[in-house]
Amino acid sequence: MHRSPLAVLVNELWEYVVDSLRSFALGLWLVTRHWPAFQALPLARTLNGNWTAIVGRHSTNPHGPAASTILASRSVATRSAIHNKWIFRTLLAGAAPFVALAAVIAIPTISTALLDVHLPVGVKIVLAMVASLLCVLLTLLFGFLARIPPLSLIPLMGSVMELGSAVLAAWWMLRGDGSLTLRNLLDQSALTAEEAADAIDVVRTFMVTLTLYIASTAALDLWWRLTGFRSLGEILSRRVNGYPPPAHIVVESYLRLISSIDQHRSQLRRRTVKKRLVSTIRITREEMVAEVDRCVKSYGGSASDRHLYRGRAESISRRLKEHEFQLLDSIRPNQVDFMLQQMTSDLESLCLDGWPESNSQDARTIWTRAAGLTRRLVPAIGLVLFGLFYDELPMVDPKAAGTGAVQTAIISTAVAVLFASDLPAEGRASSLFGRRSRDRGDRD
Repeated sequence: MHRSPLAVLVNELWEYVVDSLRSFALGLWLVTRHWPAFQALPLARTLNGNWTAIVGRHSTNPHGPAASTILASRSVATRSAIHNKWIFRTLLAGAAPFVALAAVIAIPTISTALLDVHLPVGVKIVLAMVASLLCVLLTLLFGFLARIPPLSLIPLMGSVMELGSAVLAAWWMLRGDGSLTLRNLLDQSALTAEEAADAIDVVRTFMVTLTLYIASTAALDLWWRLTGFRSLGEILSRRVNGYPPPAHIVVESYLRLISSIDQHRSQLRRRTVKKRLVSTIRITREEMVAEVDRCVKSYGGSASDRHLYRGRAESISRRLKEHEFQLLDSIRPNQVDFMLQQMTSDLESLCLDGWPESNSQDARTIWTRAAGLTRRLVPAIGLVLFGLFYDELPMVDPKAAGTGAVQTAIISTAVAVLFASDLPAEGRASSLFGRRSRDRGDRD
């Protein structure tokens, strides 16, 4: 059967498109299926080479690092590279800014839908920009106030004050005398009745938008605290790829700290560099203890197993704290070299001899337990009592429609404070602007 040239061209074009799509799908499947081979293994070789060279430079062994240290470095580098370069973790990290931007843009639209008002798109964008900027400024202000005693003794006090102030201000504007007060002020201006009504709608929408922004950041901050300041991609990567052994977590912490300090050893006279390195040691040892505890829990360890390994990890953490003080006292590069030799010796001893024995000081005393219990219960009980007797306050109308909702919000905050009391006491401002001062570039 004779086919026209046009039919032949269309058929060839179709076959070309099908082959191209098939090749693209096959390539995507190969990259997804063998992602460690394409991305993780080259990074693992680079990490292992750098770590081996730095350990050999500061090792007290004249023949270089021992075989056990080299094997541990190779294994840790491979696991770390697979964890950091997992494809879905990369995709989630890339999608996070777009999701955050979409949420920032969507909240003013949600506010107008809740209030049943209609505003132009340009007004919504301006509201989003102004409300987000004010949210950041309020976060800094209440974060500063929460560091002043006795407020600094109460967990999450900055978040509670900020969210409570925003809710009360929005409630005053929507259900209280705020709208009436604003209308009286606008009546004294040269605005028409329609313009005054539009201005009131804009102010009401702004208050709701600001409250939603603050509530969203408070929920995000609570999520960060409950997850140990780990991203969703990091959590899923550990679920899928698994945790390394507890000893390897400690070895990796030592290797990254030695590498970071060695890289900046000649810049310690700069205050910002020393501050970042000291903060890196502090954050790394805190995360090391938490990671070891999560690792033992993921392996199905019992409470006694977790207590044992946590004691061992805290013993290593105290040793790193001594190096942190050494770094604070270091002025010259040779002092840093001596500290790096000590850290390298600790690393080689851990790779060769295993965990050091934790002494009896690892156990928490009864006073420490009592202080922790007081820190957990007293703020939560205080908020619960405030929520229960909120409708008895002279400025509150107990018959108002939203009084019960405000009481529920206060009691919910008390529950959040109860569960977050033992978590790190970093302020929400530090979470928003990069709590981890550890250089992510050193990790990759």
